[in-house]
Amino acid sequence: MKMRTLTVAALVALIASSLHAQQNDSVAKVGDMIAIKMTGDLANEYVKRTKGDSGGAIPTGTGIQVELAATINHVFEDGALGITCSLIMRDEKPIRLVTLTGKIDPQKLTTDITPQGTKVFGSPGGEPQVTKKDYTNRRFELLDFKGFKLRIWNLVDEFGE
Repeated sequence: MKMRTLTVAALVALIASSLHAQQNDSVAKVGDMIAIKMTGDLANEYVKRTKGDSGGAIPTGTGIQVELAATINHVFEDGALGITCSLIMRDEKPIRLVTLTGKIDPQKLTTDITPQGTKVFGSPGGEPQVTKKDYTNRRFELLDFKGFKLRIWNLVDEFGE
């Protein structure tokens, strides 16, 4: 009876430590990428502000969706993640830099893993590449600009080639 109890206790401890290790391995850190998704009014507002005076049609409606790749640049003491996303708009005149910065609750991240050996495409119609290791994919749905700043910078001067 004692042996069975010790075996069960050891098994529970092993499973708990394994789960704890998996949780620690999945914690986002500085330098990790996060896919930021915006939909609806928020996506409309983002497009309206970043499209500028290009003269092109600005898509509207509830079906619009914007996805950006952001980098974690800071982990705060409370565990929140500081992110930055930068986009250079060269088709615009003048050339513009769009930055989105903010703080994310790591509990609101969605994480999945692309396993080693999976065929992935770098671009539509491109040749598939086979992943050589497991890749952790993190996603966040941005629901409002609370805690975020969207900045749009215009190029004032340029020198050199």
